[in-house]
Amino acid sequence: MRSVYGIGLPRTGTASLAEALTLIGQPTKHYCVVHDDMSQSHDDVISWVDNSFYRYLDQIIFQPIANSLFILTTRDLISWKESISRFPEMPADLPPVDEYEETVKRIFKELNMEDQLLVINVFEDSDSIQKISKFIGSTYPQPTFPHIKKENKQANV
Repeated sequence: MRSVYGIGLPRTGTASLAEALTLIGQPTKHYCVVHDDMSQSHDDVISWVDNSFYRYLDQIIFQPIANSLFILTTRDLISWKESISRFPEMPADLPPVDEYEETVKRIFKELNMEDQLLVINVFEDSDSIQKISKFIGSTYPQPTFPHIKKENKQANV
């Protein structure tokens, strides 16, 4: 079983992707730069969804995990900006979602690794779970994608 790395930005469905991968049979750890701390153990996982990978994407791709699969969750720029605006402490180095998507696509193309990248918008693609299952070579036990909503408690005040 190949490792899968979720490399989407915060608020692009990374928690939902981690849940979907786990349900598919890929034990997955999710780290959120907004909600979590990095001290969590990940020894028992095959896949890793981390929405802070944008900080060191080039290191991930050039490491021995280069034969792994990568899923970039994305979102339209307007709804993404609206979603992140509810969080008062977003990382200052967070790139715009559309620019990051183009950068990721360019890097994978330059490295001739396009077949190892799936770009998916889980908010708009009605068949996203089927695309993910096919991409990793597995089947999904449910017909719909599991949408997990993680909100900042401070943002709901």
